[in-house]
Amino acid sequence: MNIQRSYTGLGSEANTGKDTWLIYPGMDHAFTLYHPDKSGSTTVTMKNLPGKLEITVTDAKKPSIYTIRMETKPTKVLFNEVDLRDSTDFHYDTQKHRLTVNLEQVKDGVLKLIQ
Repeated sequence: MNIQRSYTGLGSEANTGKDTWLIYPGMDHAFTLYHPDKSGSTTVTMKNLPGKLEITVTDAKKPSIYTIRMETKPTKVLFNEVDLRDSTDFHYDTQKHRLTVNLEQVKDGVLKLIQ
């Protein structure tokens, strides 16, 4: 999604210029976003594994925000095996059961959420 304002409850002005992905775990799935500026496409693939969720990003074109529905806060959040920092790189909203991961760098990789 291309979020630019907060009225939908799915993001805010801070999302402007970033791809915003809404992810609901449950089934393994893949989604391809075709960029309207004709810069190509980005694919996000989700794998549900015992005790963790893996989200693979291929052909990233912009910084991205991942909003993931989770019942509980993960014990670890990693991107390409590097620990992400709570309150800086990600935030868990206990009322909405939503994890928001902000990846400022444009690069491919694997986002791992460990329960």
